[in-house]
Amino acid sequence: MELLTAKSVYLIGIKGVAMTALAQCLAEAGIQVRGCDVAEEFVTQPMLNRLGVVIDTGFEQVLPSDIEAVVYTAAHQGPANPLVKQAQHQGLPTWSHAEALGQLFNAKHGIAVCGVGGKSTTSAMIAWVLEKVGKKPSFAIGVGNIIGLNKSGQWSSDSPYFVAEADEYVVDPAAPSRQEAITPRFSFLKPHLTVCTNLRFDHPDVYRDFDHTLEVFQTFFAQLPTDGLLVVNSDDRPHIEMMLRREPQLKAQIVYYGQGSNAVFELTQYQVIRGVSAGMLTYQGQNYPLRLQLPGKYNMMNAVAAVAACHQLGLSISDIVDALATFRSTQRRAEFKGEKAGVRYYDDYAHHPHEVAEVIKAYKEWFPDQKLVVAFQSHTFSRTKALFDEFVTAFEQADQVVMTDIFPSAREQFDDTISSDTLCQAIRERYPQSKVENLKTNAAVVAFCRTQLAAGDVVLTVGAGDIYQIHDQLYPTEWAKELAEVFPDIEWRFSVPMASVTYFKIGGPADVLAEITQAEQLGQIWAWSQRRGIPITMLGGASNVIVADEGIRGIVIRLANSGVELTDTYVDEKRVIRAGAGTRMGLLVRQAIDWKLAGLEYFLGVPGTLGGAVVNNAHYLADLIGSHIHRVQVLDKQFQLTWLDQSECDFAYDHSRFQTSGEVVVAVEFALPPGDPQTSAELVKKATQYRATTQPLGEPSSGCIFQNVPNTPELKKLFPQFVDREHISGGFLIDQAGLKGEHCGPIEVSHKHAAFMINKGGGTAAQVKELIALVKARVKERFQVELQEEVFYLG
Repeated sequence: MELLTAKSVYLIGIKGVAMTALAQCLAEAGIQVRGCDVAEEFVTQPMLNRLGVVIDTGFEQVLPSDIEAVVYTAAHQGPANPLVKQAQHQGLPTWSHAEALGQLFNAKHGIAVCGVGGKSTTSAMIAWVLEKVGKKPSFAIGVGNIIGLNKSGQWSSDSPYFVAEADEYVVDPAAPSRQEAITPRFSFLKPHLTVCTNLRFDHPDVYRDFDHTLEVFQTFFAQLPTDGLLVVNSDDRPHIEMMLRREPQLKAQIVYYGQGSNAVFELTQYQVIRGVSAGMLTYQGQNYPLRLQLPGKYNMMNAVAAVAACHQLGLSISDIVDALATFRSTQRRAEFKGEKAGVRYYDDYAHHPHEVAEVIKAYKEWFPDQKLVVAFQSHTFSRTKALFDEFVTAFEQADQVVMTDIFPSAREQFDDTISSDTLCQAIRERYPQSKVENLKTNAAVVAFCRTQLAAGDVVLTVGAGDIYQIHDQLYPTEWAKELAEVFPDIEWRFSVPMASVTYFKIGGPADVLAEITQAEQLGQIWAWSQRRGIPITMLGGASNVIVADEGIRGIVIRLANSGVELTDTYVDEKRVIRAGAGTRMGLLVRQAIDWKLAGLEYFLGVPGTLGGAVVNNAHYLADLIGSHIHRVQVLDKQFQLTWLDQSECDFAYDHSRFQTSGEVVVAVEFALPPGDPQTSAELVKKATQYRATTQPLGEPSSGCIFQNVPNTPELKKLFPQFVDREHISGGFLIDQAGLKGEHCGPIEVSHKHAAFMINKGGGTAAQVKELIALVKARVKERFQVELQEEVFYLG
């Protein structure tokens, strides 16, 4: 079996950035994706939420019966993972992530970007340019998100191009312990064009030294065909020339980029102008102004590499540099996190000492007159130890440095011979005037930021671990500080951009956001907030909401009481199951099918959580979820938990009492008849295929914007094919009004389903409202019908 022929694939370690990018590719290729990981929330969670992927916790469960293949990573025991062994015992194909990515990549004209530092950003730049000029590439890039594209992976059956970040790390770091040879992850890629951003020593846990690293890269470069192209940083020309003297000879054409006479694509006149990096790109005697919304010469060099690659694909340099001028980076690379109390906060994934030094230098160029505080978390004991001297000098330009303890990798053992304390001490000895200390924990860094900074300071968090999480823990107001003190057991996140948690990728910051697992806690928080006059907004899966550009004041709460229980209760020979409001719909439906119960199959593809589906009385065609409900448990206005029978819930099309009652849905009971799993699987497939062919899945949206409308006598005359229907699709009327593709900025009426609006990147709530008003006016003018929205406005 080949990966692209599978109908359903299980991804072990699905929350990792590389695996999430693969999940997006598979989903867009029409493959059903499910997976598992640890309980901890990763930076990829919003992306996975948008996909509606069912994620099992842990690695000991039984594989779902409909899975046809399994993909794993090195992060969780690799091929020794219990689920991998289970799959192999069942005779299922199992592939490492690197092998799976290779299958997708090698089916296209592959563009691989490798190098120790810069490969993620350069890959994203190439994908960005190809997307902006209409080439619609496939890509898989190991980042949380490409800002503006709102994804990190994409599969395009029509495009010949596949852009991939080519990772030099190994498939199985435990291989040497079994006297087996190591296999670099990028060895499975057979590119036509390879970009190498730089050649440096890294990953000392698997590579002996720099010469060993060069050998690995040389073997990868040799995989290029004779008509292929290698785009290389001109600083590494001596290493390439050394490779050319070895066997096997590199067969591909080589093009150099960088600074100086060695570069065919040359960067000159680099400078910073009012928060913009600027320079001149010279190619064959022609000069092209190059501007980026990102700091640092290293990012300008990444951009030159992207120009060189894209030009070799036939694009004009003018079009390429115009597209790059709009590039806004990726999540965790030069990412602006917001301003709190006059302090500007930025985050960067840099973890190699060269990268750390360059990113600090870049921010000193952008903020030459302001105090730059660097909060650093070293990643892996082995890297810190092997590159210790380089780390000591990396922080020279920072005004102040605070650290946390080393973030260990799951693939290595604790090493008490190296620590952040040791590193801080060495920096102080090298630079006696430096302000540097190890604060040990993220919590201590948060406390430092709250108490030790002044308006005008700039804070840069740096590292590949979880240091980025401090940004969501900085409270913006005194009441938020009190909230955190009164409820210390809850992980409060502050000034959270709602665009990062909504399916539409739209919305300004919420003052406070938290996930609550216990209904009792919710009642206590609600009572506390009511006494202080602080509003609370309940948020489900955030799939059918439009959040204001100004954000949401007060507290936003997501119920995370996930789980499904098979009860001993029967109602009219139907079995009752109970689920928490925070349960993902996919998990609920699949669990019911596993218990051989029927009725919910059509709702597997409903995005978001059960609570939101009940409030909205989610539907698939004419099937309303409320019709399958036995009881609903709510938290009422007196902060008491109460069960309501179905008849008390006022379920109707796109309606329930909970939309106006002020009650919070906490848990739901369904009464379901016995079913046949094979029949249920066929119904799921039918619904899934219907959605895939009729809805713009994979595009940022809030789902169906408009309700169906009553079928009037006038409409029956215009559309006699619907004369027997009580309602006509709002999307059909919008289509008939010629509004598909109508847009306001990047917000566009979907070409696939006109009742959907999609965010092509960077759209705002104001633009959505403007487009909604235009659509409603045109439909009313044409058909004398008043369209009604079925989305909820927040903020």
